[in-house]
Amino acid sequence: MARVAALLGLLLLAALPARAQFLGGVDAAGLRALLAAQGGKVAVVNFWATWCGPCRVELPELVALRAAFTPQELFLAGVSLDFDPEAPALLAAQERPGYPFYLAGDDVPAAFGVGAIPHTMIWGPDGVLAVDHVGIMDRQGLIGAVSTLLGRPVPPGGAP
Repeated sequence: MARVAALLGLLLLAALPARAQFLGGVDAAGLRALLAAQGGKVAVVNFWATWCGPCRVELPELVALRAAFTPQELFLAGVSLDFDPEAPALLAAQERPGYPFYLAGDDVPAAFGVGAIPHTMIWGPDGVLAVDHVGIMDRQGLIGAVSTLLGRPVPPGGAP
């Protein structure tokens, strides 16, 4: 019962308007449930860490992605692989990226095939994984992928 209540809490917090949030830890089952609850939206999960230089370079690209689509169209979450559980909360407070951060449970990297970061996975509105990208994704690639999955023309330069 406590696990169900915790999962419902995660789902409710993730549904809040996009703002800088650190929502705590998430295990593989919780992340799968969070993704399953996004039916009809494109879902983007970015695996990262505060100590990862390329991840920090990619952060503004993800902020631009969040700004380009409504919460009804796009679910975006950052899943930190930090060793220090305080690090993603501090970064969320400092940077205020506009989308929620979670701290990955020990089972998340293996369950989602994350061997290197940054690693971005994008699911279509049908829940099917469409993009599995290791390395920095630029704004044009991110916005283009989401636009395509939403059935829209890809905007020139990656901006809607």
